[in-house]
Amino acid sequence: MKILSFILVILISITAFACNNSPEGGGDTEVLNGGAGENGSAESGENGGEAEELPYDSDGLDGLDFGGRVFNIHAYGHEICMLEFYGEEETGETINDSVFRRNLDVEERLNVQLNIDFSETGSSTVGERAQRNVNAGDHVYDVYFGHIMRMGQTVLHNVFMDVYELGHIDFDKPWWPEMAVRNLSYKDHAYLMVGEVNLSYLFAAYGVFFSKDTAVDAGLMPSDLYQTVMEGKWTIDRQIELARDFALDIDGDGELTAADRFGLTTTTGFAASAYMWGFGQTIAKIDNEGIPYLNLPNPLLNDTVEKIHELYFNTYGVRSVAFDNPGWTIADPLRNNGTFMLNHYLYTAIRLRDLEEDFGILPYPKLNETQDKYYSVSDGFHTAFAVPITTPSEDFNFTGAVIESLNAETYKTVVPAYYDIALQVKGARDDESQLVMDMIRDGRLVDFGGVYDGWTGFAFTVADLMQRRSADFTSYYEARETVARTYFDTVLETFERIAR
Repeated sequence: MKILSFILVILISITAFACNNSPEGGGDTEVLNGGAGENGSAESGENGGEAEELPYDSDGLDGLDFGGRVFNIHAYGHEICMLEFYGEEETGETINDSVFRRNLDVEERLNVQLNIDFSETGSSTVGERAQRNVNAGDHVYDVYFGHIMRMGQTVLHNVFMDVYELGHIDFDKPWWPEMAVRNLSYKDHAYLMVGEVNLSYLFAAYGVFFSKDTAVDAGLMPSDLYQTVMEGKWTIDRQIELARDFALDIDGDGELTAADRFGLTTTTGFAASAYMWGFGQTIAKIDNEGIPYLNLPNPLLNDTVEKIHELYFNTYGVRSVAFDNPGWTIADPLRNNGTFMLNHYLYTAIRLRDLEEDFGILPYPKLNETQDKYYSVSDGFHTAFAVPITTPSEDFNFTGAVIESLNAETYKTVVPAYYDIALQVKGARDDESQLVMDMIRDGRLVDFGGVYDGWTGFAFTVADLMQRRSADFTSYYEARETVARTYFDTVLETFERIAR
């Protein structure tokens, strides 16, 4: 995988599935671990300068001319996902303007016209529209961008074609994340794919925000935290230590409440599930023949659940919140000095641009120091794209060229524009950030077993158990195994049938 060396404090990197244990999220209660145990909305951003482009890599599309042909895109109407394509005119807002210019560049380069229709906000709307159109024999859109797990369900209805059959697609290029390509493929066939054009895959990446000012006040230099990452020693045990050490009973009532400072604020939703993937655990693995198989039962997953349960419910200084809409209010504790660390996805950095305090971001921690590298995952509202089977073979080159160009231009100009916003945070430019982000970007996971879970299996194991305050993975597994394996077998049978 070609690693993007770009100085930032924000990108922690990523992969795949649904927002919580349902596409709409969880509840709105919280657990405050302060009474026992050890003591101890999107704002627009003004462009502060031109975003530096990433190193050039030829997309091989020179000389193509499609005679002004219209390319129709059906895009997901989720608030953040709309940013992948929304840019009708230049407004002075960095991401909007970079998307607007990218669209123009693709149109002018290939002599095409991009027509973009947005879906309603429901997670299943794009897949349902694709299925209706295909079943009616109508080729309304050339490509669909939708909620990745909902699109995974739609794949089983034989609605989408194999993206490997498209012309001009080069999965060796840096705008195609390596683990996404590998783990969304079945024996060199894929019916969903994720590339750099799926900006929500970037925005939804989970990391650990931390207050640099609070760290310095306590005598912990941010550079020391980054060095811990570099040395491979940023583990969940170290995060537990920091959560305890930085908790502060401000009002002196002997308990930690929302009026005090927690060492860590997190959620019992996807932020909990992200630890499983951060520990390098996947529901499915790919064998040497390119065929996925369930990676269960897995003794290491028992250890994973127990360690996360320890963090959430047996660690002084941890505030765990279950919330309904995974996004905006959870960042407030970092804004009002209510927490030292915050587990959340990277788009939160844009929502914190008004924060006067200096903050940084670390990757999700390892399970232990023997883990080979840092991994991360993206919240499941992010998109994947798919091409309908109504696409005639004579259009494979046209469709592939536009998709390749959109990914290449997003990689070269739109992603750096996001970085440009992120880097406008006070104190964000430091050498350690570049090194940390290079490591983390290379660790993005997409899990075939999560994408094609269909809400029947184990994609939400950790979130489900944390919401129950349980560490009993064995019972949870035994109760769901039959249904989960039956569904997964159906997925594989479908792939075997449509991949011929």
